[in-house]
Amino acid sequence: MIKLKNPFGVVQDFLAVCFYRYGLFLSKHPKIFSIVPLILTCVLGLGVLNIRVEDDLRFLYSPKQSLSRFEYQIHQEFSGDSTNASYLSVTIEWADRASPNLLVPERAKMITDLNRYVLRNMTIDIGDETVNFGDKVCPSLPNCPLSNTIVEIFFDTFWSTKLREDPRIQIEYPVMKFFDNKLFLLTHLYGVKPGGPLGLQHVDMVHMIYMIPSYKEFTSEQVCEAFETRLREVLDGKPQLQSTMFSLSILKNEMQKNATYTIPFISLTILLLMSFTVGSCMTGDWITSKPIEAMMGIFTSTLAIISAGGLLFGLGIPFVHQVTVMPFIALAIGVDDTYVMLGAWQDTKRTLSPEKRMALALEEAGTAISVTSITSILSFGIGTFSSTPAISIFCKFIAIAVVFDWTYQLTFFAAVMALGARREAAGYHCVMVWKKMPQKDIDRSKCPDAISPTRRFFEDKFAPFICHPATRIVMIFIYGAYIFTAFYGCSLLQPNLTPSRLVVDDSPLIHYLHLAQDKIWAEGVIGRVYVNNAPDFSRHPEQIARMKQFVSELESTQYSMGSNSTSFWLTEYDRYRQFFDGDDSTFYKTLDSFLSSSFNKHWDTNLQWAPQPGIP
Repeated sequence: MIKLKNPFGVVQDFLAVCFYRYGLFLSKHPKIFSIVPLILTCVLGLGVLNIRVEDDLRFLYSPKQSLSRFEYQIHQEFSGDSTNASYLSVTIEWADRASPNLLVPERAKMITDLNRYVLRNMTIDIGDETVNFGDKVCPSLPNCPLSNTIVEIFFDTFWSTKLREDPRIQIEYPVMKFFDNKLFLLTHLYGVKPGGPLGLQHVDMVHMIYMIPSYKEFTSEQVCEAFETRLREVLDGKPQLQSTMFSLSILKNEMQKNATYTIPFISLTILLLMSFTVGSCMTGDWITSKPIEAMMGIFTSTLAIISAGGLLFGLGIPFVHQVTVMPFIALAIGVDDTYVMLGAWQDTKRTLSPEKRMALALEEAGTAISVTSITSILSFGIGTFSSTPAISIFCKFIAIAVVFDWTYQLTFFAAVMALGARREAAGYHCVMVWKKMPQKDIDRSKCPDAISPTRRFFEDKFAPFICHPATRIVMIFIYGAYIFTAFYGCSLLQPNLTPSRLVVDDSPLIHYLHLAQDKIWAEGVIGRVYVNNAPDFSRHPEQIARMKQFVSELESTQYSMGSNSTSFWLTEYDRYRQFFDGDDSTFYKTLDSFLSSSFNKHWDTNLQWAPQPGIP
């Protein structure tokens, strides 16, 4: 009969022999294995000088080849978003939620007065100067002076008998026709209830949107931060209004709080791990106990964290806020390896030489920590190939930290254990390592039958209890219920990565984000369509009809509100052209006069002019 060998057993036996020989070699040269990781950590730690924080949510949570990233690139090229143009959103509700209706003349006037003050009189501190936002900063962006014009027109018109009787003005929510302009009210008014003699009877929230330009050498996001600071002061003086703000810079700052809130917990984690680890490594005497080795196990994980971070920062990998979780995972894996190593040491006979005990300990523990470490490295390594940068970067930090932790456990920590083995064999105190213990304590520590209190508890108390038939039956039922609950919970899992889950629970953004989910995004969202390489309408006038047909097809798509919600400059311009005589060759000349009108200036932001030959 041919006896087949288990291939995995062969590998395990081979690794055990390798670790045994490695343990003998390391025991003879522990200082080299303890110094080299320290030097390597110091060198790699210099990579922190190259740290770069990445907090662009579009970059972090959009797959590299996603359509949304491509579309945002088109939007950014067209509008100069984040560099030349940004925005600040402000939600306004009535503070007394017992009577929340904003569709009251006095409350509406307070809101329109606020908007006019911001655009005409409010000053901001930008750099070393204090400037009037409306006079100095706002005019550089055509849409900025028109911020919230729809809100002002609506409130000024709603209670005006003279204007409401004009046939050119109609309020048919969500659209308001104001002379030759069509205003989409759903951009600013939410929680609207129709009815009453004037057509509408309730507005629960007003959404103000301020367009923010760049100013001199300051980007629009920097100007937005200064604008936000000053606007908060203005709103603090109006306690009747409950307001929340949102901008990309605010969201970034709030996400940074995740890192700030996490740092104290790292210290607490280290303290708890250190206390538990040291307590677990205390035996019945002061010679065989391993408190210093236990603390060095935590220090080993710290070295791995520093080395991993320094290496990746040095290679140009950016820091993302999710990486703040990495130390917790690295410490957990590292301390687990420390327990395995110290447990294997305690299982060796105390009468053997330090070199022999170290070799036997590594023979037992080396394979175990290698398997668990490789499993973790592969698990997080797969995540590094994710097309979503936030996931990929997070997994890179964890995987590299585990690599260093595994390496340092088998070098630095093993060397510390080897030095501790010499101390134990020589009979020195486990804490005051310079103090030689009495001979009777040394003889007692070498007793082959000595068992640590922790091991005694698990051998004499816990093992008999867990192996009792009644206990096993109960545990089977508990495990079955656990598995059933786990599978049921997984079946209910729904991906839901919303901005509110990216900020801390007490963030002031939470209220805005809840309003956005419940009202702004739920009641109506505006979509933008950019047409690149637009046709020359003067040379090819037939393209006008084609463009209108394209818009009509978009209006006919599912979930579209139809033509009432469409805002398109060509539609309005065609009405304007009817009052002028001229052929198609004057298309752009007439368009220039159309855009010069005060009622039509806002359309200029929807157009980008191609460079003319000979004009720089």
